[in-house]
Amino acid sequence: MGGIFASLLWLNFSCRDAPLQSGVYSFHDEDVWFEMRVDSGFTGSTVCVSFATSVSMTPDDKCVEAVLESGTDNTNQLRFLTDAGIGEVEYTVRIQNGVIKIPTVGTQGFVEGVLQSVPLEAELFSARCASTQNQIERERTYWADGAFSLQNTAGEVKGALVFDEEGVRIFVFDRHWLTPDVQYASLQTDGFDWIVEFDTEPQFLDSSTYIRIHFLERLVTIPQSSKRSENDIRYRMVPSPPSFDQLKLLQSQEIKRSEEEERQRLIETVQSLATKLTTDKACMEWTDSGVLQTPFWMGYSVETKWVNSQCVLYIEPETVQYRRTFIGTLHPKSN
Repeated sequence: MGGIFASLLWLNFSCRDAPLQSGVYSFHDEDVWFEMRVDSGFTGSTVCVSFATSVSMTPDDKCVEAVLESGTDNTNQLRFLTDAGIGEVEYTVRIQNGVIKIPTVGTQGFVEGVLQSVPLEAELFSARCASTQNQIERERTYWADGAFSLQNTAGEVKGALVFDEEGVRIFVFDRHWLTPDVQYASLQTDGFDWIVEFDTEPQFLDSSTYIRIHFLERLVTIPQSSKRSENDIRYRMVPSPPSFDQLKLLQSQEIKRSEEEERQRLIETVQSLATKLTTDKACMEWTDSGVLQTPFWMGYSVETKWVNSQCVLYIEPETVQYRRTFIGTLHPKSN
């Protein structure tokens, strides 16, 4: 009885799956080359995958075994391992009604298309794999060293990352943020990204800073939302960073620029108030208007006084930190 029940239970679960039909299927676009070979039998389907992009590929041009997971909505997911500069990277592709969705690098994060019932053209696929293998070998030398400078879109060095078995050391200095000293942070994996949490200045809300390291692209972004965007601030990870002494010198230069910029922005903002704070009453009520809770004034303590027929602002930081260093008085005629 137990054997019959077990057999019926096995059949029940097997019939709920929607195995792929036997055959060879492929998809490719400018960057992604995908081919799968399906062998369907009484006990289910076995699948192997050949795959290549500009940054990763299945090892040695071979068709590697993939784990097939079938859903109840005619959806199949394939999981398989690839080689990349950073090491092994697992891909999960989704197939539904002949349409395949493959995760990729880049802002969109995936490519989608219709599977064709034909194999990839062997010579073109081999050429793609040869190019990718060369790229992987170069990347592996960079990651073996594990040290990168962070360069903005203008090619200026704005920090550095150093990786080891425990995580990453981070040191950044740019017009919008700064780590006073080197910090050590752990990595959390999210798809093809590492999420890194650390502390920066200026800090107003007692919360950490997050960056995403797109390790297949050697790219760092500061997320503006939960999804990757073209508006994210970006840094390229460039091998062979400057020495720590050089980085400290660049940091001190950035701090000096920041202090000059902070003063100039405050002067321009106070000058723009000339047409608003024209009376004693307007001057004294301005600090109670909620304006000091806006991002520009956040982190400053400001008092106003009506002196010699003009509104004078007494400004100092609540906590002296990066981009909040100015202490002094300004009025609409300041320069």
